[in-house]
Amino acid sequence: MAGNKQRQIGSGKTPSDRELLVTGEGAVVGRAIKGETNPQAGVVEFETLTAKLGMPLDTAHPSLMGMEVDETAKSGGLYSAVKRGLPYSTFENLRSVTGLKRQDLAGIAKIPLRTLDRRKESGHLDPEESDRTARISRVFGAALELFEYNREEAARWMNRERRALGGETPWQMTSAEAGAREVEALINRIEHGVHT
Repeated sequence: MAGNKQRQIGSGKTPSDRELLVTGEGAVVGRAIKGETNPQAGVVEFETLTAKLGMPLDTAHPSLMGMEVDETAKSGGLYSAVKRGLPYSTFENLRSVTGLKRQDLAGIAKIPLRTLDRRKESGHLDPEESDRTARISRVFGAALELFEYNREEAARWMNRERRALGGETPWQMTSAEAGAREVEALINRIEHGVHT
């Protein structure tokens, strides 16, 4: 990666002051500033994420679920994985990255907690649960990009009621595909300076 241009976000610390932020299954999702008591809670640097993951930034959300790069980079990789049923660990990885409580993420994904316990035992989500989990990852990935990969800011934004979303929070809207599309459209308007 010596030839890749690095984008530094946040504290202005040098790259030597950073360490890799790796999900439970070993997928690199960014860098966190060393020395923080909780490195996932602060500024996360996704320097040259496209080069790091080998896929366009807008499709990099599977990495938030801890999925291997080669699993999603090939044509139809995420679709095929969702169709088969994602590993249960993708739910836990996403929970860790978003900072949501287990019951809150399960509510957004519309997975009853008892069902989630059974999925943990079996090791896999069913295809519909996998699709909803991937949708949540996609929307949170867009929010992370909006806030230059500051997880706390993205999470705070996702938790606040938005007038442009009819007074709902982005998390509430993400529980349905149509709502998730509205959140992504709002993020796109904000990125392009359209006041909403």
